[in-house]
Amino acid sequence: MATVLVVDDERPVRELAARMLHEAGYETIEAVDGQDAWRRLRQTATKVDAIVCDVVMPRMTGTELLARIQANRPELPVVLMSGYSAEDLRARGLEQYPVPLITKPFTQDGLVGAVNRILGVASRSAAG
Repeated sequence: MATVLVVDDERPVRELAARMLHEAGYETIEAVDGQDAWRRLRQTATKVDAIVCDVVMPRMTGTELLARIQANRPELPVVLMSGYSAEDLRARGLEQYPVPLITKPFTQDGLVGAVNRILGVASRSAAG
């Protein structure tokens, strides 16, 4: 079973995303921001197979975390999520990273579908 690290500074969004992924059969670990996620990636005994990460967070943004991941663990797939417009995200340097982006608010099908694609899973739904 694949483990997904869900990173978002907004607790309701983080918990919702984790629950949606768990219902689809994924194990989840939650992190409150990029620094927490980076610490968990470096310290956890659990293998993380993918990351779902908000773009705009305090202390360390999603793009800063993504830069660290790509420099140290480039094989680790990432899906970014944001409620900001494409123009705002370009201003934050997002276009330099060729990773999937889902828009908030997202659906369970959209979130699970994005994670399935980055992990190469044929199909996985909340029903099993």
